[in-house]
Amino acid sequence: MITGQTCSGHGVCRSTGSPGHSPDRCVCHVGFEGAGCELDAEGTLGCARGCSGHGKCAHNRCTCDRGYAGRDCSILLRYSSLAHVMESSTNKLMACVTLLAITSFCATCAARYIEVGVVPKVIAMR
Repeated sequence: MITGQTCSGHGVCRSTGSPGHSPDRCVCHVGFEGAGCELDAEGTLGCARGCSGHGKCAHNRCTCDRGYAGRDCSILLRYSSLAHVMESSTNKLMACVTLLAITSFCATCAARYIEVGVVPKVIAMR
């Protein structure tokens, strides 16, 4: 190795201080190791397409940012406008309360038309 050259593209070759007596050695970038920085210690190289710029790679697996999915985080998730409104906890609570109120109203209206204990008459056709 020549001092100043890259080590597998993941480090820099540094002089050990003893010209001719000891070889230069690689000083690896964070996340790489080995004599020539050839080992991917954190598994960041194994992620497909670098997680497409929409996620973090760790141990050869992408963890996608919010709104993205897929093995390489390349799928943009599209929500309807209602889905974006429903992201807040307050809005979810309001939706539940509204549905409960509507259900109660419908049950009250239905109860007015039902007489408990009365059997409807069957009209026989002749």
